[in-house]
Amino acid sequence: MSFDLPIPNGWRLVKLSDLGEVNRGKSRHRPRDAGHLYGGKYPFVQTGDVKASGGRISVFTQTYSEDGLTQSRLWPKGTMCITIAANIAETGILQFPACFPDSVIGFIADESKCNVHFIEYVFRLLRKRIQAQATGSVQDNINLQTLERLMFPIPELSEQNRIAEVLCSLDDKIALNTQTNQTLEAIAQAVFKSWFVDFEPVKAKMAVLEAGGTAEEAERAAMCAISGKDEAALTQLQTEQPDAYVELAQTAALFPSTMQDSELGEIPEGWDVVSLSDLIQITGGGTPKRSEPNYWNGDIPWFSVKDVPADGNVFVVDTEEKITHEGLKKSSTKLLKRGTTIITARGTVGKLALLAGDMCMNQSCYGINGKGTGPYFNYFNLRQAVSTLLRNTHGAVFDTITTRTFDTYRTSFGGSEIANRFDAVVMPILEKVESNIRENMVLTHIRDALLPKLLSGELTLPPAEKTPSEADCD
Repeated sequence: MSFDLPIPNGWRLVKLSDLGEVNRGKSRHRPRDAGHLYGGKYPFVQTGDVKASGGRISVFTQTYSEDGLTQSRLWPKGTMCITIAANIAETGILQFPACFPDSVIGFIADESKCNVHFIEYVFRLLRKRIQAQATGSVQDNINLQTLERLMFPIPELSEQNRIAEVLCSLDDKIALNTQTNQTLEAIAQAVFKSWFVDFEPVKAKMAVLEAGGTAEEAERAAMCAISGKDEAALTQLQTEQPDAYVELAQTAALFPSTMQDSELGEIPEGWDVVSLSDLIQITGGGTPKRSEPNYWNGDIPWFSVKDVPADGNVFVVDTEEKITHEGLKKSSTKLLKRGTTIITARGTVGKLALLAGDMCMNQSCYGINGKGTGPYFNYFNLRQAVSTLLRNTHGAVFDTITTRTFDTYRTSFGGSEIANRFDAVVMPILEKVESNIRENMVLTHIRDALLPKLLSGELTLPPAEKTPSEADCD
């Protein structure tokens, strides 16, 4: 099975097993059947982890215990994983030793014969063709024999290394931007929690006053809590960046210096207890008729659950499907403005996306905007509420968030001024996240355009003065 791939001059056809060890993963039990096998220190990678990896498996959702490891196998770092069930022909290279089940095939490259990153790129190129071989069965899948029949062309190792180096350099930057976004989102989330959940600026003021300090000292303590700076750094800020210092002082002044009792426990003095419904405006979605071709393939992004951004990315910049202006006009969906938060309400429930442009959405989602509050406060407030909303979903068959579900989350609210000051503080963080996402879209387009040209021999690379023994892709 060679898929009629062109064989460039000097390249040769090989099977995967010609290049290293190929075997199925091992796991005799499923998580629901043997709980004692799970929860230990050994990563247990599953098909969903491979699909979400972008070619490099650096996170996992399950672990094995010592008992789990006994009935499985620990594959080394650098193993290429290939899914053969559920998510067909998805690939990723382990960034750490890990176990995986028999729905995943492992390939350990013989480094004297091939570059494992080059082979992973080959499988990306062949993915849709391999998936076509699995279509039509009761549950689409392939097996080890399917892969064993697969023939594909490869060049000499030195050429593999050069091709992998070029493609890996793009994936390196994509991965770095993604990791940066995860860090930036965590910083913004930590600011929200500090201000609106843990009330750290208020408690900093209270601690100083209770110790006999002055009101001015209490304000400085709140400024330290907000900025993460100590007294020396705060004094330096006052000297070197007086405008920033004044802005920080104005932010600190928005927080009271006492707490009050409430149905939620102690909250800042003067803050109200409200339901989430009191703080938001809700818009429903809709789907244009699929039978009307002039409603589809337009230029208006149409959001569905498959467009939910990966962890850390926060924003949805574009969508897989788009509708026409006629489709928008004739359906129940509405055009949502940039800054709206979308929450998935049926099927896969409770996923969030912050719109980086105008778009509409299907009927399984709600568009959420704040009443007098900015988009970032609204987004992180919904993030804080999601676990409660999920506990209170409604539906006889499927979990469903209804408009009434938003009544079930109650929180303290200090008013629009402090909420909008939060937006101003985290805006540079979220703007950098969006910028990284847009850069990754460009890099992905370049990589995906280069990949078939490099792997077909249509585009050749000049020989390097020094050929590394292996592309630096870790």
